[in-house]
Amino acid sequence: MSDPTPPTAGGDAPRRTWDVVLTVGLLAIGAVSVIGTFAELADLAATIDEVYRIQGIEDAYGAPELANAVGFGVNVLRVAALLWAAALAIPRLRAGRVAFWIPLTAGVVGSLAIGIAMVALILGDPAFLAYVDEVATTGIVPTGTATP
Repeated sequence: MSDPTPPTAGGDAPRRTWDVVLTVGLLAIGAVSVIGTFAELADLAATIDEVYRIQGIEDAYGAPELANAVGFGVNVLRVAALLWAAALAIPRLRAGRVAFWIPLTAGVVGSLAIGIAMVALILGDPAFLAYVDEVATTGIVPTGTATP
């Protein structure tokens, strides 16, 4: 199943082309993801407010300082996970060892961090709880104002 190429003239370990492509691709996707979501996480309170507005929740998020602090922490964790992945994967690739699982693991850790942070922040917010109570009581889901 492995697709190693023969060792190079310098005696380096055999390379698995699929692993190199997959590992570098996953690291690139991770970098784009971290950079692309950095601003939203840095101002997480505004991001949650926008989600609320689109969903039809009239009140603003109740703890903006907490949300922004959590967003900062998640940003730090995601950057550290990406750097950790690159620091471990690149030497493994040079040694001819399978490395794709490293950036994959870092991506899962980053995604879990975002998911857990969002659930914890939103489920503890009185505005969201009032929204859920209203929907449960009336059975009517308010219409959001999704404007570009």
